[in-house]
Amino acid sequence: MVLLDILAKQVTGNRLRVTERKKTNSNLQPVTSNLELIVAHFNHGIRPDTKKDEEFVREEVERRQLPFEVGYGKLGPDASEEQARNARYRYRN
Repeated sequence: MVLLDILAKQVTGNRLRVTERKKTNSNLQPVTSNLELIVAHFNHGIRPDTKKDEEFVREEVERRQLPFEVGYGKLGPDASEEQARNARYRYRN
């Protein structure tokens, strides 16, 4: 949510203005890009109240009028951190 707050302050419409330094002719020059900001949330399905987390994020994203995507896992309460991370990575790709 902190990252969303920081990035959302740089958004016009749903375009994120990013300035980075790129090497050109042995010098670093600022280059500005306009990227689309899409908020993604992965509901691991580990805790019984994970739907509340999803709704919390959804409400904030809707308030900011940004695109929102949700992925779902059904890992259960005995899932390890590694299993959760792998499920999240599979969703992201």
